[in-house]
Amino acid sequence: MKNNRFKFPWQSKLSQWELWFTSQLDALNNNEEIAPPWVIYPDTDPWWGGWRQGYSEAWLFQIWLPFWKRLDRQSQEIYAEKWDASLDWCKYIFEYWNKS
Repeated sequence: MKNNRFKFPWQSKLSQWELWFTSQLDALNNNEEIAPPWVIYPDTDPWWGGWRQGYSEAWLFQIWLPFWKRLDRQSQEIYAEKWDASLDWCKYIFEYWNKS
């Protein structure tokens, strides 16, 4: 009996998430602005456990934090204001996630 479930990587189509993640990576590499975590993952807090697992962790650590850390402090403040960061988010992005 032939196993029709197995596919080689080149036979598989990318998932919607993989396509989106790739577009985010392209935007990062082209120095484009990346939307913040509270917009991409609405109704989450900065201390949400999902930031340490799965898709959300990959996006945060491979896309958004590299974008955030390349901004100077003034640009970070402008960005946070533009994207209407809450006080909780400001505390995390400026105090915790800004550390090297």
